Amino acid sequence: MNEIGRENGQQKMAGLGDLPLLQDIPETLVWSSWNVTYRDVIILDEKNECYAVYNLTGTSLEEPENYAALKALFEAARNGDPSPGCQ
Repeated sequence: MNEIGRENGQQKMAGLGDLPLLQDIPETLVWSSWNVTYRDVIILDEKNECYAVYNLTGTSLEEPENYAALKALFEAARNGDPSPGCQ
């Protein structure tokens, strides 16, 4: 989820992988309606509903255990496992 006004690095981020990015726009104001916090990774389920939220502030994905935890959330969402919940 990219906040309105922070589009500056979006092209670079999109080029780093193949995960979809959501750019908030004034017509939807998803950032505020979803109560997003800066550096949240919001994982959606097959219904495009929030499956889990993983915040990267203070959590380096260079650490194998953090990377594995985030990857496990993506895999669990893909597999249809019960949601750990969202904020």
